[in-house]
Amino acid sequence: MVRWPTEVARLWTGSANDSAWAALHRADETMYLAASDGWVKAEGPSIKALAQAASAWPPTGQYASLLGRLRRDGAVSEADREVLRVLRRADNDAWELAKARVLILRNILTCASVLLVAVLTGMAAWGAADPGIFGLRAAGACAARAWAEHGDVLVVELFGALGGLVSSIFAVSALRQFRRAYGLPLAQLLLKVPMGAVVALLAVLLMQHGVVTALSSIPWSAVPIYAAVFGFGQVAVTRSIDAQANRLAAMVGEAARSAPSPPPAPGAAVSG
Repeated sequence: MVRWPTEVARLWTGSANDSAWAALHRADETMYLAASDGWVKAEGPSIKALAQAASAWPPTGQYASLLGRLRRDGAVSEADREVLRVLRRADNDAWELAKARVLILRNILTCASVLLVAVLTGMAAWGAADPGIFGLRAAGACAARAWAEHGDVLVVELFGALGGLVSSIFAVSALRQFRRAYGLPLAQLLLKVPMGAVVALLAVLLMQHGVVTALSSIPWSAVPIYAAVFGFGQVAVTRSIDAQANRLAAMVGEAARSAPSPPPAPGAAVSG
């Protein structure tokens, strides 16, 4: 019987595949100690690229001599095998750290989206119970409270969320660009919807109360359009989040492209 809370927790923390990746990495590192000389020599150039990318290689002269020894005929010494294993371990550790950071940011963005939705729902309910509390309609000869409707807050939030959704469509390419980002691009896109609603509600509230001097209060008929525009403008708020998320996802993608080559099949000959 599948215990769905346990499965959700494993998916949330990333432990569902952490153990498998860790076992694969440890086995790959051990291959440099146990595999044939031909296989180890064939891995030399890829290890060099990984070491340079991670800035973890030994001193230049020492590494150059190591590469020279790998190009010669004969057995690979235990010391050279250990150096190669350490370099591969450093690369694997860097990949695991980048993946952990991606998962942490994904979970933070997901929690932020849920929290924003809860806050927006509460504010909409508050506005429905006390229609004039936020005063989203411009004050004229009559008090704004007298003209308020129960759904004003909800309308502004919905149009702001629509603007946020439209803005997220322009970033949907991130879902295809980072195929190994563990749901981070999706969390980025989902955050833009409630964030658009929050930005729209705050902007309309400030505008209608004359706090923003550059914008004068407007009739209620134009508020939904402004709310959608303000919701689209949430990209200015989430730009730094997107930059950080894309940087982390790119780090995982780069490490994924440099994944270890499969070990030779038992009994298979590997040319040196």
